Amino acid sequence: MSTSPDERLNVELLPDLDHLDDEQKAELIARLEDEESQTSLRRRMLHGRIDFLRKEYEERLKIRIASGQPLPALDPKDLDRPIFDAGEAPIDEHDLGPMPDLEALSDEELRAMIKELEAEEDGVSFHRRVLQGHLDIVRTYRPGDPLDVAALAKMLSSGHPSGGPR
Repeated sequence: MSTSPDERLNVELLPDLDHLDDEQKAELIARLEDEESQTSLRRRMLHGRIDFLRKEYEERLKIRIASGQPLPALDPKDLDRPIFDAGEAPIDEHDLGPMPDLEALSDEELRAMIKELEAEEDGVSFHRRVLQGHLDIVRTYRPGDPLDVAALAKMLSSGHPSGGPR
């Protein structure tokens, strides 16, 4: 499931907006909004699963502490969360599959599952930000207007042209 950085960050280019009529622009906006909605749903489902699994892991640690057992030795790299280190996310699939039998999972398997879901969530979140940037561009673009690349880069990196939160 591992992909190269170029494949992970493959961003679909927008069509030449100067050559879209109003109907084509509306169709593009509708397609982008639908994809953003599907992506957001996938992201929320991942958040729910991650939160559930983290809570299970936290409860296991509390039990270990209460019973005087040592906590698992974690290497600092085990706590890293590399950004955008995810394979292709199945954006249009909302079913994450059945919840695993948590009692059958070791602590290491549970942590690995959490890390895998976090990596997918990172990729899905990046894809969602790109879609939102595309929507902002298409909605505000006026034929003949020059595209402000600096403002676009700022919008995609911070979520808003002004650099502030949305």
